[in-house]
Amino acid sequence: MFFKSEEHRRRFRALMRCGLYPGLVTEPGFAAAVFLLSSEERLWEKAGPFVQERTIDYSRFRLRGADLDSYATFCVAKELCTGKPYVSLSELGDPELFHDGLLRLIIHAILISRHGIGTTLNEEEVEC
Repeated sequence: MFFKSEEHRRRFRALMRCGLYPGLVTEPGFAAAVFLLSSEERLWEKAGPFVQERTIDYSRFRLRGADLDSYATFCVAKELCTGKPYVSLSELGDPELFHDGLLRLIIHAILISRHGIGTTLNEEEVEC
């Protein structure tokens, strides 16, 4: 599984193991959103309080002071979770908005939203 950093890997694996978010296994869009939102510490600090068992309360989520990568990540996460469009294909193709590393992370999140978390994790990654 592709992660943005080792810190992202540890954070997301801990979320999988803790059992507080059953939607990670049952709701692919939710899993993809949590995968993206947990990719950056500051973004997760802002998002974490609004992540519930199977959904994210985006109406209370504020991104004040976020950089472009965090804002773009948030928009894609929201789209994958809610199904409503927030990012256009032409924006995804713009290297000034989505650099290659961020685009790769987003593509992996799209695969999670399409196939679920089970198809992207190795068995050793979900052991408690």
